[in-house]
Amino acid sequence: MKTPFIYMLPNKVFRTIGLFACLFLLFEPALVTPPQAATNADTYMMVPFLNMAKVYGSDAQVSSPYTFRAYKTGVVEVDGPTIVATEFQRQLSNLLQMPINGLAIGEKSVSEALKENSRLSANPRNLAIAAGKKAKVTYVIVGAVCIYQERVGRELTVDTPASISFEISLYRVADGTRLWSQSITETQQALSENLLNFGKFVKRKGVWLTAGELTRVNIQDILKTFPIPDSIRQNLDAVKMLPDTSSGD
Repeated sequence: MKTPFIYMLPNKVFRTIGLFACLFLLFEPALVTPPQAATNADTYMMVPFLNMAKVYGSDAQVSSPYTFRAYKTGVVEVDGPTIVATEFQRQLSNLLQMPINGLAIGEKSVSEALKENSRLSANPRNLAIAAGKKAKVTYVIVGAVCIYQERVGRELTVDTPASISFEISLYRVADGTRLWSQSITETQQALSENLLNFGKFVKRKGVWLTAGELTRVNIQDILKTFPIPDSIRQNLDAVKMLPDTSSGD
């Protein structure tokens, strides 16, 4: 009877194989490369938000040039549109874990696009798309601010509460499609004026917010519906899978 081939192997071979098997089992976790957030092709650019009160005056019935929704303008502080845009930029960057092109880049792109496409100057949507193409980004983010009124008073008592009204939209540059849009209109009220605001009252710790704070909490809410591209979502999932190295162990 023939001896099976496996029994013909010298003991040294078995010992070597066994050694490598043990080493693999010991160090296999270290040999697996943890997932890294890959560079994605989806990029965003903020286009300066419109001050609708500056264009149409306060206390005017206006239509958004982006969504055609109806709004009423009011007081818009000089830096209001920039504050809203910057806060949205900050929160979106944190959500997507990627940098969002800043407003300065957007302003430059808009200026250059306006010079090269004067026929677009009356259409903010087309102008934003043209700016996005020039900057070679995937998406542009636009906004229109109708009210940005600061509170008059303090956290516990006010003469005039903060009031905001704005909309923000996301466009795909390649075909000009509007992918997402949300609007916010709120004048903060005392709990005694509307008991339905009890949830907000508790969440906001029962104080009167500044216009900036009111903007921040509302942007947090609308970003819950923001469409995250699959490529970026996969990267975010990969980052969540990375081992936690924050501990000092």
